[in-house]
Amino acid sequence: MRLYGAIEKVEPQDDGTVRVHGIASSETVDDQDEIVRADAIRAALPDYMRFPALREMHQLSAAGTTLEAEVGDDGMTRIVAHVVDPVAVAKVKNKVYRGFSIGGRVTQRDAANPKAITGLVLSEISLVDRPANPAAVFDCWKAAIALSGGLYCEADADGASPAPAGFAREPFNPPVQIWTCGVPGHHHRAKSEAVKCLEMGSPGPAGCAGPVPSDEASGSSPQGGQKAVGADPAIADAWREKIDSKGPPSAEATAKAPLAIVTGTPWDPGRVAQIAQEIGWLRDTLELDTAMPSRDSMEVVRLQTNLAELCSLLNILVAEDIGAIPGSSPIDGGGLLEAPELVARVAGAPGVVRMVELSQSGNHDMQKRAAGLFADAKHSEGDQALVDVALHACDKCMKLDGMSIREREHVGSARVHLVETGGAQMADASVEPAGGGLGLAAKAGGSRSRAHQNLMDIAHECIGKVIGGMAPDTCPWHSEETMKHLRSAHRDLVAAGAQCNCGVKGAAEEHSQSDILELEKASPVTDLAKMLVDERAEKAALVRAFGEMMPMLDRLSKRIDDIACTPLPPLTIARNSVSISKQQDGGGTADVQLSPEAVASALSKMTKEDQTLTLIKASYAKPIRVHGTAPGEP
Repeated sequence: MRLYGAIEKVEPQDDGTVRVHGIASSETVDDQDEIVRADAIRAALPDYMRFPALREMHQLSAAGTTLEAEVGDDGMTRIVAHVVDPVAVAKVKNKVYRGFSIGGRVTQRDAANPKAITGLVLSEISLVDRPANPAAVFDCWKAAIALSGGLYCEADADGASPAPAGFAREPFNPPVQIWTCGVPGHHHRAKSEAVKCLEMGSPGPAGCAGPVPSDEASGSSPQGGQKAVGADPAIADAWREKIDSKGPPSAEATAKAPLAIVTGTPWDPGRVAQIAQEIGWLRDTLELDTAMPSRDSMEVVRLQTNLAELCSLLNILVAEDIGAIPGSSPIDGGGLLEAPELVARVAGAPGVVRMVELSQSGNHDMQKRAAGLFADAKHSEGDQALVDVALHACDKCMKLDGMSIREREHVGSARVHLVETGGAQMADASVEPAGGGLGLAAKAGGSRSRAHQNLMDIAHECIGKVIGGMAPDTCPWHSEETMKHLRSAHRDLVAAGAQCNCGVKGAAEEHSQSDILELEKASPVTDLAKMLVDERAEKAALVRAFGEMMPMLDRLSKRIDDIACTPLPPLTIARNSVSISKQQDGGGTADVQLSPEAVASALSKMTKEDQTLTLIKASYAKPIRVHGTAPGEP
C-alpha cells in the first residue's frame, strides 16, 4: 500500500536544508481506486512517530525526518518534513521530488467495501517523483500563534485568530513529535491535549504581562489550591477526560493526607523491626560464608556493607518511632511506655496491660520485674523471627515439585511443629524475608532437588540457632513444650534430607544443647581442614606423576625429531640380477616368422612415411648382404 501527495511548499533554511509541507492523504479515491479512512491514519501515526524517518523513493537512504504528521478534523493528513540530505535537498528544490509517498501494510479493510482501508501500519514516508493523490493540495502555514504556557501552534495566517492580550509574539517554532505540557509523565500526541493540560496546570508564560498572582490564586495555600483546581467545572471535566478519571486533586485533602498515603509506603514499625531482624540474620550468614577464602568476593563484601547500612538505618527509624535510641540507658518502666508497638507485638494485648501495670506500680521490685519481662520479650522476639523464617522456608519447599512422599511428609511434620511453636506465616507471600533471600536460595542450585536442599538447610539452620542459643538456667522464656516441638521439627528436617553437623540422627536428643552448638560451629572448620588436606595430597600426587612423565615425553620427542631428520637410503639395483630381453620377458623363445602376405597386409594399412620408417628399421635389424662384399664393408 502506497499513498502519494504532492509537495507544494518548500521553505529553505539558513543551514542549507529545506522544510516541506503538504497533505499526504485524504478520504479521496486515489489512482489505485482505494480510500484510506482518516481514523486508520490517525491510529497508525503514533507508532510511526516513534521513529519518524524520511526516505527517498522507498529505499534505505535516509533523507531527513518527519517533524509533524497529524490528521485534522477535515480528514486531511498534513505532513511537515525536514530534508537534510544534500542530494535530496537539490532534488526537492529542482522539483525532481514532487511529493510524499506513505508506504505501509494494510491490516484491515471495510467488509462492505474492500477498497476502503480501515486499518494499516505506517512503515515509512518517502520523497518521490510521482504524486498521485487527487486531494494533494497543501496549505501555507505562515504564522505562529502563542498559546498560554509558552506552547506555539502553527496555523494558516488567513484563519488564525488574534493572540490574546498580554502574550508576546514569538518567531516560528517547529512542532515536535511528542507534545509536552511540563507535567512529569505526560506525553501528548496532539497539540490540543497539551494545550488543555497547560491551561489547567499553568497560569501563563513567565514573560506575559499582568498582575502577579496571589497565594490564593496560585494555589499556594490549601484553600486557594482547592479553588484554583476544583472550582471551575469545565477544568474539572477536562481533567477527568484527559488526565485522571477521579478528577483534580484537592489541596486540602492532600494537606491532611498521612505520610503513608503521600509516599505510598505504609509505615509499620513492627514490620520494619522484623525486616531489620531478617536483614541482620542475612548479614550474619554472609559473614560465616565469607570466612572461607574461596567464597570471599567483592560482590559479597559490597552486599555485606549495604546490608549493615540498611540494618543500621532501619534500627534508627524504629528507635525514633518508638522513642528509644539504641545504646541508651537500660530500659525501665518509662522505656516500656515509650515502646508500645514493640511490647504489643511481642507480648500481645494482655501482656501489654500487665507490663504497664507493673511499670506504674510504686513497688521497686515490680518495676524491676517489668523490666525483666521486657528483656525476655526482646530475646523472644529474635527467636520468633527465626521460627517465622524457618516456617516460611518449609512453606516454600512444600510448594516446589520434585520431593518424594517420605520427604514431603517429614517437611510437613516439621511445618506443623513450627506452627505449634508459634511460627507465623508471612502476611504477604510476595514479600520474602531478607529481600527475597529464600527465593534466591531456591534458584541457586539450578535444579529443583538443589532448591529443596537449600530451603531445608535454611529452616534447619534457623531452628539450630534457636535451640543452640538456649541456656535453660538463665533464659527461661521458652517452655518445655516449645523446646519439644523445636527438637521434633529439627529431627523431621534431618530425616527429610537437611544437612546436620550434629552427628547421627537424634543427636539433638542425645547431646545437650551446648554440645550441639559446639559441634555445629566446629564441623565446618573440620570439614574445611579435611578438604585442604585432601586437596594438598591430590596436588602432590599429580606433581609426582608429572615429574615421572615429563622426562619420558622429552626423550620420545627427541627420538621423533631424530627420525624425521634422518634421510632415506638411495634406491639401487639388487645384486645377482640378470639382464633379459623384451622377447624373453614376454615369454617368447624364438623370433616370430611372418609370412609375406602378413607383411604386405600390414604395409598396406600404413601411410607412405610409416612404410618407409618400418622398412628402414627392418633393414637395420636384418640387413641383406650383397654377395661379393666383406662383412665389415658397407
